[in-house]
Amino acid sequence: MLVSQFLATALKRDRMIIAFGLVGVTTLSWTYLIYSDWGMRHMDAGMDMVIMPHMQHWTAWDLVLVFLMWVVMMGCDDGPHCQPDDSAFC
Repeated sequence: MLVSQFLATALKRDRMIIAFGLVGVTTLSWTYLIYSDWGMRHMDAGMDMVIMPHMQHWTAWDLVLVFLMWVVMMGCDDGPHCQPDDSAFC
């Protein structure tokens, strides 16, 4: 009885962690998408800049968002390949 109650509690906690993680990643993704859209709409490119639009300097916020995108990408690419028998190589 105690083991099944402990297992049920652990599974609820794991589900909550996964749910919050998915909500967090989705929120960060949409935030980055909206921020990029805003940046593209406010480039102020003239007619002579048709091929190469006006580029702005990166801010710390840009670097944070790109790093978070990289972390998610690495987790999704490499995470499923890490099995218990080869976890030393992941």
